[in-house]
Amino acid sequence: MMGAAHQAARADQPLHFAPRVFLTQPINADNNWGIGEHVQVQGPSHSTIPGYRILYEVRRMPLPDLVITNLRQIQGSNGQTFICADVANVGQRPSDAFQMVVRADGAVLETIDMPALAEGQNTAACVLPALPAGEHPFSFRVDEARQIAEMNELDNLYESKFTFGAAASQNAVGTGGAGASPVDTQTGPGTSARPAGSRVADITRPPTVALTPPDLRVSAIEAVGRTPGRCVAGKHDILVTIKSSPAGGVDEFVVRVKLDDELIDTATIGGMASSSEEKVPMAPVELKPGKHTIQAIADPADKVAESDEKNNTRTIEVECAGR
Repeated sequence: MMGAAHQAARADQPLHFAPRVFLTQPINADNNWGIGEHVQVQGPSHSTIPGYRILYEVRRMPLPDLVITNLRQIQGSNGQTFICADVANVGQRPSDAFQMVVRADGAVLETIDMPALAEGQNTAACVLPALPAGEHPFSFRVDEARQIAEMNELDNLYESKFTFGAAASQNAVGTGGAGASPVDTQTGPGTSARPAGSRVADITRPPTVALTPPDLRVSAIEAVGRTPGRCVAGKHDILVTIKSSPAGGVDEFVVRVKLDDELIDTATIGGMASSSEEKVPMAPVELKPGKHTIQAIADPADKVAESDEKNNTRTIEVECAGR
């Protein structure tokens, strides 16, 4: 990095300019691409040019960031086995359309054309593999060809292992039976052959399986005062517990808390993985003697598509004694 710098003039001294200042900062993966604040200090070089102290910051350029948030194995109603990937744009700009490369046992299974995603938007896609019974390692990678500039190019890969039963193998489309799978030699240059008969299933209109969207639930609200075991008038900390379903992770959402129907605080959660729990501390409240209602709402604007939108609200009643 290189830039020009100058010293600030004092009231009793004219402004002097350094001829050139070199800012040396490695920009590579080993130091997280230099992201963050840095300081460079230089002592006086001669009597007329004093030293300087430069504070500068390296920031990520606002770009899309494509991430595979979850892989799932789903059994269709007719015994077919799907492997499905949830994909999200967690960056700060929309993405263009992109491709997702799916591998099984190290061989390219399919290359899926994926739609453009707005920031915060997610989608999903499934493959219907034709594989023999047993355990198989899978990898899904978005934008393998690096056609889209992203905020983070190191989070595009998701790997997992899935077990296929004999029944699933026999019912898969085009399976070749026991032993090694036949291969389809019509693969692009530089790619591995994929098992014949494998195909992509459109997740938006799956022919044999319906996916359950993720779900958020407010599982608990706690009003923690200074007197353990009972509510005594005074300041109380509010703690809201949010749980996500096993169906998949969710992107950023908001939690709101009301006291006696008046909004007291809003918190933003950066996202949750599937089957996870988040304890969200909210602003403390002053509870007067008497009865009160405390209500917590997850995703009040319904920005997260969920399987159940009716369990996002929880209300508790507390009765506080006087001091």
